[in-house]
Amino acid sequence: MLATVALNKPRTGILPGLLCFVAPIVTLGVIVAISVIVLNAPQDTFRSPDENAGQLFTKTLAETGRLDYSADYLSNDVENLLHPRGALTHDGRAVPFGFLGLPVVYAPFYKLLGGDVRYIAIGLSVLATVALASAGARLVPERPWLAWLAVLSVSPLIYFFNRPFLNALPATAFECVAAYFVVRYFQSGSGARRELVWASVAFALAAFMRYELAIFQTLFVTVMVLHKRGTAWRSVMGDLSAYVAPTLLLFVVPVFALNQYVYGSPFTYGYGLFNEAYFPNRVATGDFPGNVPEQMRSVLMPSYPFDLGVAGSSLVHQAIGIAPSFVAVCCLGL
Repeated sequence: MLATVALNKPRTGILPGLLCFVAPIVTLGVIVAISVIVLNAPQDTFRSPDENAGQLFTKTLAETGRLDYSADYLSNDVENLLHPRGALTHDGRAVPFGFLGLPVVYAPFYKLLGGDVRYIAIGLSVLATVALASAGARLVPERPWLAWLAVLSVSPLIYFFNRPFLNALPATAFECVAAYFVVRYFQSGSGARRELVWASVAFALAAFMRYELAIFQTLFVTVMVLHKRGTAWRSVMGDLSAYVAPTLLLFVVPVFALNQYVYGSPFTYGYGLFNEAYFPNRVATGDFPGNVPEQMRSVLMPSYPFDLGVAGSSLVHQAIGIAPSFVAVCCLGL
């Protein structure tokens, strides 16, 4: 009880002011320093097909203006095996089978920076850190330095921050920005809808990087709006419209356009082609509209349904084999 009272008592004096000044500098300094070190470390291979495709098709789009490339041998690739990692052969061309947002966003920077485009990771890391810490600081205004130190303690984020061609990096950065505006939305009165529009823009950009995020974001925003507005249905519909408009403009329309450009149809997705080539049992069957749920799952969440056994063994491996001290500290609430 005494500890709770002590933690909740507003802090005044020199030390809290010093912490408010030092904590952001230390947090950003550590994030930037780790990013610079990791980005300059020798790397022989990418750790994910997403990274390989991100780098390859960012470079291809920047240099040729296309999200695919052709070669004579691809016309004979009947088994869909003669293509780079993270790509597949479609209509005699090598095309990305993953999410298309990262190459589109990165390509202009690649034109300016060339191979040094990897340093965009530092800018996205700083953006995510500032947004997330600022959101936390609004929740604990008496001790805003706690928010910065909390962000610094979340070490898995630092891993994503140092993988520039992993689509989780820009997706995480935009989600953090959205979190900041979500907090402002809840704390605002008459101007709340404006904050929701900005949050929706960030949500849409995150979904553009990883399509399946759109499902969870829509559910989250719906529950959030209902929680804030209650039974004021006109306000509910207005807020939901403020979410839908940026989502359509910055996510749905661009994805359909890119699908048409890369695959030849707005309703053809890379992961759908991937499943048809390698895992036909994942492809949605049946007629519309009965196959809509299965089609949505195969498009937005193309991997197998959640497996408790695999998830459990992965958790044990991560917790015991890789980061036992981090897990122990988390369990202690530190």
